[in-house]
This record gives sequence, C-alpha cells and structure tokens, in this order.
Amino acid sequence: MASIESGYAILGIEGHHDYWHNYVPSRYEVKTGTKGSVQYANALRKARGDRPLRATDFDAGLGDNHAEYESDYYTEDEDND
Repeated sequence: MASIESGYAILGIEGHHDYWHNYVPSRYEVKTGTKGSVQYANALRKARGDRPLRATDFDAGLGDNHAEYESDYYTEDEDND
C-alpha cells in the first residue's frame, strides 16, 4: 500500500479479492486522481521530478479496451520538455 500511496505503483488492470477476501479495485474503477490511479501516481512522480508513467509502461497488449485513459498518460512529445 505504501507504494501506491507514494505514487511508485498503481492498481492493476483488473479488480480482485485479496487473501482476506477484501475487494481490491482496478485502476479503472477508482476515481481519477485518487490513490491507485495513473493520474495520482503521475502527479506525485512529477513533484519528485520523476518521469511520468506512460501507457506502454503497464498496459501493453490491452488494445482499445482502455483508450479513454490514454490522454492521461505521458506521451513521447513530452520527452522534449
């Protein structure tokens, strides 16, 4: 949980139940900008001076299933800033 709270990790692509039967939502089930979302992690990463996450870092092979989230990710154009 500390990794998610600090922006070093994000939630997975599918929700699941943990060992204690608690439901852990996917990154697509949490509100934009909240813990576990790409936007939350990228805001913290930016504040630290780290490179933001991009879709290819963690969503490779998903196709168009999550295309609406693409605009929130780092793009190659941002390399030139």
